Amino acid sequence: MLTTLIAQLPHPLNQTINGIGPLGDPNLTKCNSVTLLASTLSSIIGFITVLAFVWFTFQIIVAAIQWVASGGEKAAVQSAQQRITHSIIGLVISVAGVFIVILISNILGIGNILNLLDIFPKLVPGPDPCV
Repeated sequence: MLTTLIAQLPHPLNQTINGIGPLGDPNLTKCNSVTLLASTLSSIIGFITVLAFVWFTFQIIVAAIQWVASGGEKAAVQSAQQRITHSIIGLVISVAGVFIVILISNILGIGNILNLLDIFPKLVPGPDPCV
């Protein structure tokens, strides 16, 4: 049985390397790439925020179960109380962080800085090339 490894296959060196998924589109223009990057970053920020909310909520539930299962043991109850306190603080920081960023960007006159589709074209000096 004869097998060929991928490293043994000929690969021409004069070809361009394409990206993966939508980034590999050869018709991707400067404006489209900015839009794609902005929407990707916005999705990542939103996903991380939701993930943090779910994680801290899960931690509160686990700490509550730990508290109930402690059987009145003082050290276990204190551990569960600390875990609940830390989870609530983390939850508040996660949610408040988004609102603080929006508040500061509005005070500075930037607008909604979390809307990267609106912010990215403003970073390029000169007129907006996407208009």
